[in-house]
Amino acid sequence: MAVKYEPKVIQKFADKLYSQANSIAFSYGFLGAIVGAIVGQLAFKNGGALIFGAVACLLGVAIGVSKGAELRLKAQLALCQMHLEWNTRSLRTAKEKKTEDSSENPGE
Repeated sequence: MAVKYEPKVIQKFADKLYSQANSIAFSYGFLGAIVGAIVGQLAFKNGGALIFGAVACLLGVAIGVSKGAELRLKAQLALCQMHLEWNTRSLRTAKEKKTEDSSENPGE
């Protein structure tokens, strides 16, 4: 079975990565706040949940922003490969057309 080049697949993949990148910081921050609050409540009965929740939220957001940047980079690399393929095909097509035109009109 021959595999066929499909730029739509790459575009969908890049769109999905961008979507994930846009929501991951919030998700990690929310998860960090929940886990931090639980740990803070278990470790320190009086007010630990709020402090640990806030710190873990900030840590989660920082990790999420970093992961989001990584996902955006992967999306950009996929798009770059797609455009490279498109440009290569365009150049090859133009060169083939120029060769055909010169072979049809050898006197020019």
